[in-house]
Amino acid sequence: MSSSAIVSPQPSAPATPRWSAAQTVAFAIALVGATLMAAIASGSIYPVPHPFIGAHLYDMYAHALFVEGHWNLPMCDLKLEGHFTADGNGYLYCGLTPLLTQLFFLPFVELPTPWISAFSMWFWAVLGNAAYHRAFWLALAQGAGGAGRINGWASALLACAVWFAAPGMVMSATGAVFDEPVIATYALTAGVLLLITMVCFGRIALSRAIVPMAVLAGLTVHALPHLAVGLYLAISLMAAWLVLRRGQRQWRGAILAMTILGLFGAGLLGSNAVRFGNPMTMHGGFAHEKVQYASIFWGTESREAPRAIAFTRFGQFNASRIVPNAMIYVATPPSNMGFDNVIETLDALHTSMLKPGDAITYAQPRIGLLFLWPGWVLLMMVGLFQRQTWQMPAAAGMAGVTVASMFMFGYMTITLRYHVDLWPLIALPAIFGLAAVARQSSTDERRNRSWRSVLLLLATLGMFVTINKTAHTRAVFLDAEGQLTREFCMNLAERKGFAPARRAEICDPVSNLKGRT
Repeated sequence: MSSSAIVSPQPSAPATPRWSAAQTVAFAIALVGATLMAAIASGSIYPVPHPFIGAHLYDMYAHALFVEGHWNLPMCDLKLEGHFTADGNGYLYCGLTPLLTQLFFLPFVELPTPWISAFSMWFWAVLGNAAYHRAFWLALAQGAGGAGRINGWASALLACAVWFAAPGMVMSATGAVFDEPVIATYALTAGVLLLITMVCFGRIALSRAIVPMAVLAGLTVHALPHLAVGLYLAISLMAAWLVLRRGQRQWRGAILAMTILGLFGAGLLGSNAVRFGNPMTMHGGFAHEKVQYASIFWGTESREAPRAIAFTRFGQFNASRIVPNAMIYVATPPSNMGFDNVIETLDALHTSMLKPGDAITYAQPRIGLLFLWPGWVLLMMVGLFQRQTWQMPAAAGMAGVTVASMFMFGYMTITLRYHVDLWPLIALPAIFGLAAVARQSSTDERRNRSWRSVLLLLATLGMFVTINKTAHTRAVFLDAEGQLTREFCMNLAERKGFAPARRAEICDPVSNLKGRT
């Protein structure tokens, strides 16, 4: 054989390591973030002197449902977080999904305990952060041309922005009963958006992803139904798109997904019927409805109060509030930082934009999305101009998160936790915005330096404000439950005309906080 016939082996391209240095950096920062969130949730950092409002109620709800077999709870436990029928039975209006945490602990822990709500908030927050981190990581890899091309600074900046300048950190600061459905929805929606991202970037087929999406959306119905409307819309659009493609596999996935959505929806109607006697009744009212807010039922709030009038006349959600509320949600500078005059001016303008007789409740701490998540808002704006954002299935996701956000903009209360409900409207286009930025930066060193500087500055600002608002949330907390004693409850029950024996049933707590395992 001649030497010319011998072909020298060509050097092969180095294989991408299964676990890169960039991934190690991301994991380490995520671990630090989750640990800090646990320290805040447990009170090791920023301790609060009183229990959060209803911090024990999901424990008592689990005990009532799964041990005693009934839905109602006594007023002494529910206090003003219950919705009451004429016979004095009180029902927790928050959804059932957060009970999954209690179900896990039920065989091992004597409920109620003082710590499960804090753990639950931390668990859902970490789960949501991890899903969003994965979605943004896939976007970064997509734009950079592969995970192996993600360098250390990009990985570190992304991880810090997700774990220290996103909703998970803020929500770890509270353990109130009405915050648990919010953080559960955050995690469930994160799962849906991660699956959409995986489909868009070719990691999984939509016909396979749509079924787990439907399960996550169905669980959201039992956390925050008004936000689940958006997820239901998104998945219905995806299902219709699959059917139009006329593949047998696509048909099966679409039909199964819609069946799952229907079953979860039927479960919500059934729980409404059991609790309130009407499948279409979601909560109490402020007027003369059969089910009333606790403050109205017990007479601690007048039906002529501005909030009650606004609810009765305009409802919880009203389209006329969307524009003025959006202004407040987006543009309000952070409270406790010297911007009080600006906030008062914005509030006055906001009030002037509402319909006569309407009223919005503002809660501390105050902050606008531009100041809370500035880097993410910039990536969102970039993403809105990307073609892939408006192609299926991302387009269906955009329709869903937009509709869900309109519900929140039209709501009659503005508070920090509802910023978290608006987060998907920022996050979904930001995924494609990040992919576009990574793509530009990988081919142009000058653009790379510019984007790195801008995003580093905005992420640092976002982290500072997020930590500040996390601490502020703990600092403004008041002992809202301490005033509602058994004696106070007995006086209210007597004023309502209940017999002595019934007063005791209404005002005796289910059980005391055990705190033992």
